[in-house]
Amino acid sequence: MCYARSSIRSTIDRYKKVCSNNSNSGTVTEINAQHEMLLAEIEFLQKREIELENESVCLRSKIAEMERFQQANLVTGQELNAIHA
Repeated sequence: MCYARSSIRSTIDRYKKVCSNNSNSGTVTEINAQHEMLLAEIEFLQKREIELENESVCLRSKIAEMERFQQANLVTGQELNAIHA
């Protein structure tokens, strides 16, 4: 999430810089094109942020499942040792 916000911020900064550099020479069409590119990049980054958050939830779920599995195996192993003793 931090990376996406940082990337969006740097994109906005680049956009502002381009706009300020082209304020006297830029046409409305150029400015609109830059604006559309900026919006597309922000939308892409927001979608990517959601994808990464979903992947994180999935990985955390898998980790929890593996921990439960390991704990169950540990208990089963202890029970088997008690039976054999």
